[in-house]
Amino acid sequence: MLPFSLAELFHHASRNHNEGFELPTHTPVLPYESSAYKCYTRFLHLKITYTEIVTTLDSVIRARHSTRNFSRKPSSLKDIGNILHYSASEQKNLSRGEEKEVHKEHNKRVTPSAGGKYPIEIYFLVLQDGELKKGVYHYCVEKNEIEFLWDFSSINHNIDSLFTYPWVKNATYAFILTGVLRRNTTKYLDRGYRYMLLEAGHMGERLNLIPYALGLSSCGLTGLFDENIEKFLDIDRRRESVLYGVVVG
Repeated sequence: MLPFSLAELFHHASRNHNEGFELPTHTPVLPYESSAYKCYTRFLHLKITYTEIVTTLDSVIRARHSTRNFSRKPSSLKDIGNILHYSASEQKNLSRGEEKEVHKEHNKRVTPSAGGKYPIEIYFLVLQDGELKKGVYHYCVEKNEIEFLWDFSSINHNIDSLFTYPWVKNATYAFILTGVLRRNTTKYLDRGYRYMLLEAGHMGERLNLIPYALGLSSCGLTGLFDENIEKFLDIDRRRESVLYGVVVG
């Protein structure tokens, strides 16, 4: 019998009802992660707004394709607002202020999440000046705001240390999805890792589709230097890790 690869080992070990399969080492249960929200309270916050998008799902799906040809379009607060609003916001924000309380701790969001744990965080780099300054931002779902973390005016010179493709610097935005695994593992143990990846896929699909409804283009991106990005975002990689990227412009 061939030995298991790391991927196969994890997949089999995290099955439901996996009687007869034993891990070679014990996996410790990590401390509880109680909050489904992350916000940088000391940084500059900008409230985002959105507009109703009048189009058909059929036309957006047909238009979507992965492109590497971006034209350095100026950044737009309206575009960012629409992309984030329809990709990751709470459902209460879709009803124009009519809140629907569905959980004691937090509201449901526009993307599905196993057990409502919401392990995904969204950061994005603004690569072109415009209504938004070049720099690093984070989406605070709880307040429906973007947070300006720091200026990154020299990004064109450092982009190669974050992404494997040089054409990324011609896009307007680079979205980076990270996962806070402990939000899931407290309920689902190791299987929660699977659910986190699935949720990143749900959100990534929207981040790829919504730009085409706005007259923009997108490209899913797995060519990421994980460790460099985690250092750049100043996140603890044991607690929060890079999962996926989407480039828009």
